[in-house]
Amino acid sequence: MSAVKRISTSIVEAARELGYPIMKPEQLDVTIAFVEGKDVFTVLPTGYGKSLCYSILPYTFDKLANKERGFSIIIVVTRDDHERSGKS
Repeated sequence: MSAVKRISTSIVEAARELGYPIMKPEQLDVTIAFVEGKDVFTVLPTGYGKSLCYSILPYTFDKLANKERGFSIIIVVTRDDHERSGKS
């Protein structure tokens, strides 16, 4: 199996485990690029599922390493959170 096929299969399996039966092509492309170690900048519409692109990564890496799923802590700071904190 090719590396990209193995990566995409692991991503899709991880998504299913998280309750996402399908991924949009753009989500899959972004996630594959992350897993391949590429720098990624993506712009997708609100509600399109950008957060899945990074929240699925720990599960994907576990699948690629043939590990049982553990847990990962993901911290996301939005501009709104930053502005409310009063810090520049």
